Amino acid sequence: MIWWLKKVLLPWVSCKAHPIFFVWLIIMPAVGLQAQTEEEIFDSQAKLAYQELFRLKLPHASSLIEQNTPINEPVWAYLKHLNLTLNVLITENEKLTDLLYDEHKNLLKIVTNLPSDNPWRGFFENEMKIQLAFVKLKRGESFSGGNQLRSAYSGLKKNQASFPQFWPHYKSFGILQILLSTVPDQFQWILKLLGMDASAEEGLRNLKDKAINSELFRDESETMYSLIQIFLLEEYEVGETALRKKYEQDKENVLLAYLLSTSYLRNNEGAKAEKVLNEVKPTFKFTFLEYQRANIQLQKGNYSQAETLFLKFLTEREGDNYLKDSWYKLYLTALLSGNQAKATQYLARAKSEGTVNVEPDKNAERELEEGDINVILKKSRLATDGGFYDIALQTLANSQASDFPSKKDKIEKQYRLARIYDLTGEDEKALSLYKEVISQTNGETWYFAPNSALMAGNILKIKKQFQAAKAMYEKALSYKSHAYKNSIDTKAKAGLASIH
Repeated sequence: MIWWLKKVLLPWVSCKAHPIFFVWLIIMPAVGLQAQTEEEIFDSQAKLAYQELFRLKLPHASSLIEQNTPINEPVWAYLKHLNLTLNVLITENEKLTDLLYDEHKNLLKIVTNLPSDNPWRGFFENEMKIQLAFVKLKRGESFSGGNQLRSAYSGLKKNQASFPQFWPHYKSFGILQILLSTVPDQFQWILKLLGMDASAEEGLRNLKDKAINSELFRDESETMYSLIQIFLLEEYEVGETALRKKYEQDKENVLLAYLLSTSYLRNNEGAKAEKVLNEVKPTFKFTFLEYQRANIQLQKGNYSQAETLFLKFLTEREGDNYLKDSWYKLYLTALLSGNQAKATQYLARAKSEGTVNVEPDKNAERELEEGDINVILKKSRLATDGGFYDIALQTLANSQASDFPSKKDKIEKQYRLARIYDLTGEDEKALSLYKEVISQTNGETWYFAPNSALMAGNILKIKKQFQAAKAMYEKALSYKSHAYKNSIDTKAKAGLASIH
């Protein structure tokens, strides 16, 4: 069981669920704040504190909470817990983490002073458990974090049954169902054993159907559903359009700026992400934004600027997440700019420092283990990841055959070209190159062929060549061992399901 928590649940939290959960922490109290019993529980100051938390105006929110110390009311206990959780997730400060752990039981006790027949008691209690669970899981405390999450899920399910007309439970329970459904199929039986049914369809119904019942909840639920579309359903355009509209209406909302820039970066839109990051003005030390800015400069090939920003992030950050990846990216800035002396120094730091709890650090560790880097291919890949396709294509166009000495290099060049053409809408060129990558791969465990089959299947599905698409999806599933098997297999299965 501990193995499952470490190998399955923790990677799920750090990679797939994290952007969605980050906003869920804030949106869920918003949903509750608008329920019928609002006036009985929330005064104007509590509402203002929530609004500031929703916009990540953390210093002002902290000030409002401090003014209501000592905490006696359940709503202020919940808001204090939420505020501590957000600060811990953003800063990873050890003292704040210790404070959250110390305060959790005390604040939970205040919430449970509400009568057992008051649905807010169960709602606040279980949301606070979820908040603590994700902090623990992000820190690698798999067993205790998993227990907190299981307890919260069970509590929400029970409370929903007891108070079927209490809308917040449907929202929080539905979102948790959606997130749990992303756990790989081979581990779903463990969720069922723990009493945690993972139904994406039911979760989406709970989220959407209940959200439209009240206009009061609509704005918050739309933000959450946009994130579901972007990060889980891969309906990027629809989700991003809705999220961008909300950001345009409130550009001082740091949370929306963070979510939108993260969405852009996920969808190979580095230039758009850079614009948002240049506009956002946080009122606290949000060092992760420097990390995002640094990655964009690396993708653009501005190695000196990227180095400065990564070093700034490393100087100002607290905690160990993104540490290994930042040193690895610093190694790349030196290597790709031809500074071998610095590259050697940064490489040593990347190998020796940091943890592998979050996906970027895991990717850095994987690439460090792979060893030698082809500079041309790495430059092209980085530019493609950022959506700087002219740079990516020109990098490959200026190369010579001698720049790709190994079979792996030759196949990867074809794959990189295919990705560029695919992402720029030149489907026929992309499809031809994807097929070349597949045909030239003979038993190697590189991910280029499996992902080429998946991407080719997507193109053929759009062209309504369903039998050919099915063959490609099945081809993607046939590869037995490669770095991204779980992710590619999940997408290939989804592709097959969509054409049956």
